[in-house]
Amino acid sequence: MNKLQLEAMLILNDAQKSYDRYAQYARENKKEELREVYQNIISQHNVGELLDYSMQEIRRLGSKNATIVLFYNYASIPYLDWNMPEVSFVKRQISKGKEVALPQDGLVINSHDILPTYTHSFNKMIFLPLYFYGEYFGYIITDIITDTANTMYEDLRSHVSTALHNCYMKERFSALSMQDELTDVSNKNGFMLLSQQMISQAISTETPLGIYYFDIENLQSINEKYGQEMGDRAIVAAASLIARTFRTTDIIGRIDGGGFAVTIKVRDTKMVEELSKRLFENLERYNSHSGLPLSLSLRSGYTHFIATTETTIEEELSVVIEKAMIPQRSSS
Repeated sequence: MNKLQLEAMLILNDAQKSYDRYAQYARENKKEELREVYQNIISQHNVGELLDYSMQEIRRLGSKNATIVLFYNYASIPYLDWNMPEVSFVKRQISKGKEVALPQDGLVINSHDILPTYTHSFNKMIFLPLYFYGEYFGYIITDIITDTANTMYEDLRSHVSTALHNCYMKERFSALSMQDELTDVSNKNGFMLLSQQMISQAISTETPLGIYYFDIENLQSINEKYGQEMGDRAIVAAASLIARTFRTTDIIGRIDGGGFAVTIKVRDTKMVEELSKRLFENLERYNSHSGLPLSLSLRSGYTHFIATTETTIEEELSVVIEKAMIPQRSSS
């Protein structure tokens, strides 16, 4: 090998090292960019704003043609029997890099057409169904971004789906009366929706969950002897004791007259025991200074579980209420 060849080889070697460093830098920058995209998507709490932001990010990642379609009605569709509704709504669309003007409520299309008939023909495209544990919302179709890893598409689908689920849950929550007027904790509807959302989140993280049920054992006696106003004071007192005992991340709800349920993320069995002990210590202190003619008495039940796609809050709540109704030594 002569001197010229050796110099050429060294130059090529340096060039390869520089290219490798640049490629590594580009990959790291792309990962950071994607992390930012996903974080921004998941933080959206309004469906319209989420769709706007998702399309903006799809364009930023390099797509020239993309369509976001949502089904006419948000509904739970069985995972293994996905029957698309007859019509769907095109909510956002870009064609050849330009935004397509659409009606305010979206463009109605036949679901079997997948895309509007005028849509620019895709050379290569990918279909991303939007679903969250059996709840199907619609889909995204985008042209393939050639320099993007295939995992990006699944990450994009997953984050948009999760954000849509959260948006719909928030809209449901806002549409209904979710707060108990007497106690200011969630009412039964609010408790069930928020607990089911916690269950959905716990599935992916395999976080153990637990549910407590507390019932004012002597509420009927208080109402009969001292009137409903005194009974309401007892209910408010019980709610306050429970709220002070549990954490802000726990879900507390008034289920019926004197019955309250709490859904928690379980760290360990010691934590469960400590929470129960703390509640009844607070109850003893309350009874010694309450001024009520009768001491407040609570019976309780507890169940824990690992959430699966089959888990429902209705079933778990039924289990814990049944446990609480079993004759036991009450605390007062």
